Amino acid sequence: MKKFYGLIGHPLSHSFSPQIHKKLFELSSIKNSTYELLDISPSEFNTFINNASNLDGFNITIPYKIKMFEKLKQLDVTAKKYGSVNTVNKESDGSYKGYNTDILGLLKSINSKGIFLNKDVLLLGCGGVGRMVAIETISQNGNLTIAVKNSSIQKAQNLKLEIIKQYKSANIKIVNINKIPNVYFDLLINATPCGMFPNINEIPISPNVCSKTQAIFDLIYNPNETMLMKTGKSYGCKIIGGLEMLVWQAVYAQQIWNNIKFNENDIQNLINEMKNKFI
Repeated sequence: MKKFYGLIGHPLSHSFSPQIHKKLFELSSIKNSTYELLDISPSEFNTFINNASNLDGFNITIPYKIKMFEKLKQLDVTAKKYGSVNTVNKESDGSYKGYNTDILGLLKSINSKGIFLNKDVLLLGCGGVGRMVAIETISQNGNLTIAVKNSSIQKAQNLKLEIIKQYKSANIKIVNINKIPNVYFDLLINATPCGMFPNINEIPISPNVCSKTQAIFDLIYNPNETMLMKTGKSYGCKIIGGLEMLVWQAVYAQQIWNNIKFNENDIQNLINEMKNKFI
């Protein structure tokens, strides 16, 4: 029986998810399955989701991750923890259950490099995935500094209050992204779009910050190596790009949909293959 999967979001013209999932289907010898881009406008979202019974599973991206979380009655612990859904599976009774494989992909990407969140973390930006990173860092007893523009200070403060309600002893500082303290950080995570194609020469922080950082994880995957990553490399930092997280979150989605495991060497080869598609 043919199975149908897809990515729901808006806009989606930039997405490489179909290529990734097609390769994952091949690696797992799954046939008669398709994965398509489902570009749904905000005005169409509710109607589409209410009539999505033909989908065996799907991913959710901007701007619907929180909206999907609010709509689903069945939620995995990963979705509940971050208030966000990026993967949905059709259960045996035909109902849908939401998961968050973004965090699994993120943790796999950094942990496999010997990098962990239970240290001093500098997070650039606090929206979307940045919010998830902040919650996970504190849940792992990390010390968190959130650096944002003045226009996002209140948003960061609200996030801080939300986290402290659950983690009373949370150590969270909020600073202007142009006034980052001259202190050492074990890990810098960029959750802003600064440096994304086509603005590949932009960098979200002063280069000097990299000189006080051990590792940099840039969530951007196009270009494959951002100006922030290049700068960090020049200072001897470990660097990781967002493409690894993109591929791994897809891997975990496939595991949920089809209850399969992948060979890690095959996934690393897929990551390298995808890197060639970017600058």
